[in-house]
Amino acid sequence: MGTLQDLPRITCLQLDVTSEESMRKAHETISATTNGTLDILINNAAVAFVKPMLDFEMDEARHSMETNFWGPLVMIRTFAPDLIKSKGCIVNISSCASKIYGPYMGIYSFQVFLTHVHYLLQLILSASPQIPSSYNLSL
Repeated sequence: MGTLQDLPRITCLQLDVTSEESMRKAHETISATTNGTLDILINNAAVAFVKPMLDFEMDEARHSMETNFWGPLVMIRTFAPDLIKSKGCIVNISSCASKIYGPYMGIYSFQVFLTHVHYLLQLILSASPQIPSSYNLSL
């Protein structure tokens, strides 16, 4: 069995969702390959530290917030023009951690909750008549 990059029509790119520069470079490469279109964007990056909230180092909490909350948002903003051009879709892989709390998962559960609330608000706003019609958004 080979690797993913051995498959036809597959191009593997290195991408760090905590780095806007990394996302920009990936977007440039993909946009050049696809003539500025993208059919689907799948956000699946996540980190979870399992420890009591009082034991977290703030650098760990910030890194996790950058990955779990800001990463998908910046990816969507970065690839939005290509997705809109092709009437593509966004798939955000998430977790039930905002509803089912595991021991020592406080920081991660909070970040998942924030992400779910944000996406819910985006769905509500996308149905709003104030959104420019040029975005061609539909639910």
